Amino acid sequence: MLTAAGKAPFTEVYEANFARINRYLRYRLADSWEADDLTAQVFLKALEKYDYFRGEVPVHLWLLRLAHNLLVDYYRRGRVRLEPVNLEGLPAATVAVAADTPEERLLQEEELRQLRLCLLALPADYQEVLSLRYGADLKFAEIGRVLGRSEAVVRMWHWRGLKALRRALVQQGEKKRGEEKCPETIETARMAAR
Repeated sequence: MLTAAGKAPFTEVYEANFARINRYLRYRLADSWEADDLTAQVFLKALEKYDYFRGEVPVHLWLLRLAHNLLVDYYRRGRVRLEPVNLEGLPAATVAVAADTPEERLLQEEELRQLRLCLLALPADYQEVLSLRYGADLKFAEIGRVLGRSEAVVRMWHWRGLKALRRALVQQGEKKRGEEKCPETIETARMAAR
């Protein structure tokens, strides 16, 4: 159903896009409560600005751009805590842990925790592209529109981010299991990305 202005009612926009926006923010933030708060702020801002939305881009890209801008503001305010994300807080579709035994589940959860730690070691641009690609399930062209970059730049950051992440995970795997952090790989991942 469309309004007189040719737009879907905001309730439909909210229902269709809430999960995607929330999943994206949960990928980017260590605290699921903060991600939920920012998600609410995104939709409040969207509600305030919805009358001015002209439909030049798909509504989900507009909402992700709002989410990205609010996330940048969040980082600027210094409320950032680079802690590993509690992967149990992510929706089941985001983190697929299929294990037959509790031991297998525990091992898979540990691998996901290590992945998140190494992901946090990447430069912010790479984290952003990987989060939009896998958290919000966007195509490269859509990521470019959200970030205001060309598709070529987005593809390059994606490739470099995956390469640096892979290198960090290989180094992590060569180290003793059970280490709590990935600090040695931070500098290595950043240098590899250059």
